[in-house]
Formats: sequence, C-alpha cells, structure tokens
Amino acid sequence: MTPYSQYITLLFSTVLISLLLAQPVTARYEHIRDADVYLVRHMEKQRNGSKDPQLTEKGWVQAKKLRDALKDRGIQVIYSSDYQRTQQTAEPLATALGLTVKLYDPKNLAPLAESIQASGLKTLVVGHSNTTPELAWRLTGQPQPDIDEGEYNWTLYAINKGSFSLGPVDQHVEWKKPELAKIEVNKERLHSFESQFNMLFSGQKTGTATQTVKVQDNQILLTEVTRNKKFNVDATIKAVAKKEDLLPIAMRLTGSMGRAADINMEWREEGPNNNFRAIYGYSDIPRAVYKRQGRQSIENTLGLTSIERTTAIMTVPFWDNDKAFTFKWYDTYQFAERKIQYIPLGKENVTVPAGSFDTYKVKLSGGAPSQIFYISNEDKPKVVKIEVLHMPWVYELAQYKTL
Repeated sequence: MTPYSQYITLLFSTVLISLLLAQPVTARYEHIRDADVYLVRHMEKQRNGSKDPQLTEKGWVQAKKLRDALKDRGIQVIYSSDYQRTQQTAEPLATALGLTVKLYDPKNLAPLAESIQASGLKTLVVGHSNTTPELAWRLTGQPQPDIDEGEYNWTLYAINKGSFSLGPVDQHVEWKKPELAKIEVNKERLHSFESQFNMLFSGQKTGTATQTVKVQDNQILLTEVTRNKKFNVDATIKAVAKKEDLLPIAMRLTGSMGRAADINMEWREEGPNNNFRAIYGYSDIPRAVYKRQGRQSIENTLGLTSIERTTAIMTVPFWDNDKAFTFKWYDTYQFAERKIQYIPLGKENVTVPAGSFDTYKVKLSGGAPSQIFYISNEDKPKVVKIEVLHMPWVYELAQYKTL
C-alpha cells in the first residue's frame, strides 16, 4: 500500500437518479463533502446491441446531475475511458468547467492510479462497473463491493484524506424498491427433476450445466454440475434447504472455477428462542483483484428469511409470488448478504433445444449480475432459458426429466 493510500478513505454511495428537479441545486448537493478524487460509473446506456452504446435520455439527465453535484468541488482534471457512454457522462461537467477530458486505458488502471496519486489534483474519473471498484481499490488499498452490471443507479466514490461521509448524492431523491417480503413456496409446483442446459457465450456453446433437484421429506436437495472447458470450469455445487420456506441448511462447492475453488457453509438457528440464524464456514474461489483474496472464514448473523443464492436460482419455478418484491439472499461466492428484486416481466414463447414453451419471465435484479428466467407455464414448471443481463451468457434447456 502506498503512503497515499494509508490515509485516504472511501465513500461509497449508490443512488437512483430520477427527474426530480424541484429543489435548488445547492440544497440538493450541499451535503456532499469535498474530496480529493471522485470515481463514478457511467450513467444509463442504450441497450441496442452496440459495442459502444451512447447514453439514454435518462442517462443524459443523470450526467447533468453529476455536473450539478460536482461543479463547485474544485475539480481540476477529468478522466474517461474511450467509450461514448463514459465520455458523454463526463461531458456536461467538463463543459461547465472548461476542461478537456483525458482518456485512459480501462484495461490497465495501475498507471492511472499512480498519476492521480502523484498529481495532487482534484480529479473525477468516469469508468465502468468493473473498473470503478478496481480503481477505488488501487487508490485506497481497501476491498470493494461489486457493482451489478444490470444496475444503472448513480454509483459514486468520493476518496478523501483523513475523513469520509456516506450518503446519497441527491438527498431529496428517494430510491423506491419493491417492499421486502418473504418468498412464498407453492407446494403444488414442488417436484424432483434433472435439467441440462447448454451454456452459450456470445451465441456459441462453450459448456453445460446440469441441475438436479430432489424433494425429500422436509428438505430440498440441490446439485449443479458445471463444465466449461473454454473458461476452465469444472465445479459441483451441493445445497440443502428447507422445503417449507427454502431457508438454507448447507452448501458445498468443489472443483475448478478458473483455478481450484472450495466453499463450505452451514446455517444454524441460534439465540435463546432460535430467534436468529447464523452462517459458518469458509469461501475460497478466484475473485477480482479488488476483492479480498484467498480463503475467507465466515461467521455471520443473518436475517430470518435470508436464503442461499444457488437455492434461489434453482427453485424459482416453485415460487408463488405474482408481484414484484425484494428478498435477501446470501452470496457464498462473495460472502455477503444482498437485497434482490424479483420482478415479473410478462409472457413469451421460447424455443430452445428441448422444444418450444409458453413461458412467464421474471428478473432477479441486484445479484451482480442480474438474470432473467424463462419459466414454462405448466403444473410442474421448469426453467427453460436464463439470460445473464448485459453479459454474453445465455443458458438454454437441452434435456429435462422428472425424477
């Protein structure tokens, strides 16, 4: 860690930008403290299949709010990657300050971090969902959380010497999410099955994922075997959950995920009246450079309704919730509890190698990455397709059998 990173701290704030313009600019942003360095992900981009998309209309509104929030902060240098969405995010502030935006290589952040540290100038860097946390890590030496690729909220880091504050950029904007609720399991949909998916990367099959779900007494036993030579993945996940409410009991991952991976988790009811749940175990998998590395021991207290990530993904067809809601899952890859939004998206006919199906679509948003599930309209429904949002991954059902 450099001397610079020993005394700077991190403000991480994720805020939904709306079109609220009623409050005076100074009133909306006066709570933001001055900082040495601001890092921000680009604003909302168009989803038109382009490799270099521009901002949406909403994204331009967000960029102008970034200008309003930072134009009186004494910024002397603005950096952007060489993409339209990042340059357009920087443009309103650069124009207001009469600055020329400097370009940097998002695939090589070390020189940029060194330049920022050496300059001593107040700086804004506009980046991406993967580069912004990494640059924050390079400047602070502190592990960083992921930014979900499917989220286009305003994600701002303000790095400052000696102190930090935490809060929304626009304190008068409320971020309204679906209410926190419990997953409702439809017992009529419960059944044992085995599904084999083709894994497509940019439209090309690169591997398979086989999911097995067995309903046994008062438990659900889940197994997923993923094999993908292109990415050196050969991993097996086994999980056990309660049948009634999907609350996790145990989870184990072994094999390779680019390199050797090993996760072992156990959930317990604790407290004088079993009034809270705790998780124990360890997680050792390949992680981005800005995450904590190596084997991480885990001992956390969780909410009474928090489920496990793999269990959630494999049991979505059993859920009986017909409206958008928010629930909590524990991500054993990143050893963190997350709030996930369940959002119904309507109906669609889908053709995959296993056949054509009338489906209803649901999105699980906030999981870094978010995913869309296509679920067959049957008495015993099954997932027939999974799209990983804003990434080139698609899973298509190839074979299915009940057990």
